[in-house]
Amino acid sequence: MQPFRCRARHPDGRQRHGERLPISGVISTSSIVRAEPFARASASSSSYGGNPLASTAALATLSTIVDDGLVEHAARVGAHMLDRLRAMRETYPFVGDVRGVGLMLGIDLVTDRETNQLLPRPPPKRSSSMRCRTGS
Repeated sequence: MQPFRCRARHPDGRQRHGERLPISGVISTSSIVRAEPFARASASSSSYGGNPLASTAALATLSTIVDDGLVEHAARVGAHMLDRLRAMRETYPFVGDVRGVGLMLGIDLVTDRETNQLLPRPPPKRSSSMRCRTGS
């Protein structure tokens, strides 16, 4: 497994690096974990398995989420945003369906609410992944 590597730049031109630590988790039942091939020592591991720095960073992140009540805050802010976005349907005819949970929200931008025909997408701007491929 190789991490995604890219030399990206901040908007102010500074080089970005060292911002991510790889970590993953597996939740399963004991009967699945004991079965082949998962029962073999190498079947459910990776080259990043047991990284103490990544584990410490993940624990600190989860502690912050719990201690600072970020899930509850996201639910409150998300509910407020959802109400405001749904109210925009009264003003803007191109706002179709509005849905979401917490701060994961979605808005359909449509040409016609009856048919739910989505607005055409504009041509893409150069994204960070395109810069990685072209080296610019």
